Amino acid sequence: MRRLHLLLAALPLALAMGCGSPCEDLGDRICLCQPPGGLRDACRTAVKDQIGKGNPKPTGSQQDFCEERLRGTAEIPACPNPSNDDRACDTQSTSAGKIACGLAYPEATAPAQ
Repeated sequence: MRRLHLLLAALPLALAMGCGSPCEDLGDRICLCQPPGGLRDACRTAVKDQIGKGNPKPTGSQQDFCEERLRGTAEIPACPNPSNDDRACDTQSTSAGKIACGLAYPEATAPAQ
């Protein structure tokens, strides 16, 4: 249940930014790690609501955010896909997995001294 609250709190950041398919795909990856039934359905409904409710058109950089989480970058790996990775949900529950899926920010690097 705590994870669902974290997801719902992060949805405006991670998902409401985009109204295209990359953000919906990212939301689906995250929601697939919820238990089947009510929690997963609520997660998917929240994703669709955030993406579909007359939000302002996302900027290019906002659309790129979800795409980068799906593909990964040199610094941050892709959000694992539970559809083809049976360890994806375990990975998503780690700090690195949350960062990969856009549910947390990476630690800020310390300035050079």
